[in-house]
Amino acid sequence: MTVDRQRGEPYGWSARIDLYECDPSRLRSRDAIQEFVESLCGQVLHMKRHGNLLIEWFGSADDKTGGFSFVQLIETSSVVGHVSESLGSLYLDVFSCRSFDARSAAEHAVAHFGASKLETAEDVRH
Repeated sequence: MTVDRQRGEPYGWSARIDLYECDPSRLRSRDAIQEFVESLCGQVLHMKRHGNLLIEWFGSADDKTGGFSFVQLIETSSVVGHVSESLGSLYLDVFSCRSFDARSAAEHAVAHFGASKLETAEDVRH
């Protein structure tokens, strides 16, 4: 959480959600990623998306970095993700100036991508 220093109030919440041993077909699917971002924002975070999802496949210079990366602006900040196809993993960051349930976001990501391992970190910025 980040705090507005002038007011002493919380300003931002962030969650790092790392998924491992994911379903390769989900990680390689632009449509599956878009479906995930839309449902995460609308049904789990209850936050309005701002603009279209930016999603690009790149990183082929190194086997472990090749995969989709994506950014979805939300009215309270952003959802950012990076896929490593060769490692079968997804690294997701959610930041918002409005609080959210990071555990629900992680559970949603695990279910959507069929991950068998999960690591998370939450941060409340002052």
